[in-house]
Amino acid sequence: MTLSRRMMLKSTAIVTASLAASAKVAAAQMTPTLVVFDSRIPASMAFAQTHSAPRMDVAHADAHFWRDLRGAAPHGPIIGLIGWSDWVVVRGLLEEKGKRLTGENRAGQLFHWTMV
Repeated sequence: MTLSRRMMLKSTAIVTASLAASAKVAAAQMTPTLVVFDSRIPASMAFAQTHSAPRMDVAHADAHFWRDLRGAAPHGPIIGLIGWSDWVVVRGLLEEKGKRLTGENRAGQLFHWTMV
């Protein structure tokens, strides 16, 4: 069997896809170190109550100029279920702290995400 360029590209694509899927599964199985939610939205509030990790409510974060996320980011995964505008702010602040996005899904008007 000869190794062609096409075979090499297909193999690389398969390996990359399987590694990405493994990373998503591993992130989903991790216990979060922080849960970000919005108490103004019942679905987000219910999501936060299913986790025993420390929580940050974005409904009150703007009053404190996002002080909780401007400080040191917690070690480990951070998960959230919040609206788009809050997600943009949270993601930017966490990326400044060295966190990277590992998963993001839209759930109606909310975004469910994981950063490590």
